[in-house]
Amino acid sequence: MGLRQAFAGGELIRPLLSHGRAELAAWANAAGLSWIEDESNTDQGFDRNFLRHAIVPLLQARWPGFAQAASRSARLCAEQEALAEEIARADLALCREDGASLALAPLASLSEPRRHNLLRHWLRQQTGAVPSEVQLHRLWPQLVEAQPDATPALQWAGGTLYRYADALHQVAPQPALPAGTRCLTVNGLCRLPADLGWAGLRVCVQGDLRLPEASEPVSLRWGLPGGSRLRPLGRGGSRPLKKLWQELGVAPWLRGRWPVLYYGEVPVAIAGKLICEAGAPRSGEARAELIWAPPGA
Repeated sequence: MGLRQAFAGGELIRPLLSHGRAELAAWANAAGLSWIEDESNTDQGFDRNFLRHAIVPLLQARWPGFAQAASRSARLCAEQEALAEEIARADLALCREDGASLALAPLASLSEPRRHNLLRHWLRQQTGAVPSEVQLHRLWPQLVEAQPDATPALQWAGGTLYRYADALHQVAPQPALPAGTRCLTVNGLCRLPADLGWAGLRVCVQGDLRLPEASEPVSLRWGLPGGSRLRPLGRGGSRPLKKLWQELGVAPWLRGRWPVLYYGEVPVAIAGKLICEAGAPRSGEARAELIWAPPGA
């Protein structure tokens, strides 16, 4: 409990916090004051009351200066906590790339205790919670020291931590998303499931994509296996989707939620990223464009 703290848009001040109960009671009696006792204060079913009534008197009897020493220790702990918070804010200013990521290079320059202090501060800001001590000690070797070509992740109560693009990223828990399909028509808006994180997508006339044949049903698909192969335009061969996600800079937590456009059973484009050979327009042929609607649009 602090002497001062923010409260309800103002400040809560406890000027008598450093005075003991006996001292306050003697002063109140001398001043002719009366007060109301909360009857729950004597209920030793509460840990706080058990300590106050059963344990603290024994400690006081054994060590008369116990109360003053405990109060002094509490004040010092509060100072240390305030200092740790101040250091964490300064370190965050040096390491933060955006609200949900920390650059690895400046983070790696910190000592382990200081790094843990920053990570607790940052994750508390992001999620209102902090990882356990065990999780914090796993974080660095499991994420940062993993193989360079890996995409490591660490799940904890506040979501998932990823190492990606030389940064640590905190991603909130996301609902499981099974593989899915959504049919659409040219010039018709396709509203995507809310769990995808995107608002929708429209295929319009005039663009860099060929229009579908009458015999080709148009669909969006997501949650595709990383081994699915696509033939990007101008690449002269097929590539596994997993490699394409890496080349296109699509973050790991978005890959299963990023739609791929199909004509019939053939992939023709990754929305907003690339066109496949099967989607390339032929000379003189009418063309189409993907209009990508971001979240909230």
